[in-house]
Amino acid sequence: MGGGERVALNDVIDLIGQVTGRPLQVEREDAQKGDMRDTFADTGAARRDLGFRPTVALREGLAQEWQWLKEAYS
Repeated sequence: MGGGERVALNDVIDLIGQVTGRPLQVEREDAQKGDMRDTFADTGAARRDLGFRPTVALREGLAQEWQWLKEAYS
């Protein structure tokens, strides 16, 4: 769904490395035609229509997903 606020991809990559204990090595290339500079989940309609309110912070959600993946694939 999303948390309704912008998060830089570099910050997400850093968080994944922190949560997994495995810093990611990223190969950066020039932007390609059509690449999006910014994206974020606008949760306004979900809030209005469904009463959605994010309850899990990004770091916590990534940690929970990492734990699930370790259990599911071990």
